Amino acid sequence: MDKSVEQSLLHNREKVIMDIWESLFTEAEKQFCPTEVSPVIYAHHVVCALESGSGMPCGACREFFMQVSIKNKDTEIMVDYDRRETVKLEALLPGWWGLSCYETK
Repeated sequence: MDKSVEQSLLHNREKVIMDIWESLFTEAEKQFCPTEVSPVIYAHHVVCALESGSGMPCGACREFFMQVSIKNKDTEIMVDYDRRETVKLEALLPGWWGLSCYETK
């Protein structure tokens, strides 16, 4: 394949991926409405597995996602919207204690 064609295809693929992230971010932003339910419960501040501020779900949320399904280890969490940088949930829970529970089934 011609080098310029290959580069063009790669550039188009990157644009599609960025458009997907922008679409997800826009939809998630519509759902974002932080609410204090009580002095110890804060709701609606995580949308589409994104938390305001740091961009990371809290430790309890990470744990919950992994306990729900081992498939969630591949969930991509955006850490930098401008650069479209993501990290997989599995990377945020290295050595996760529950992995052995799934391996024995």
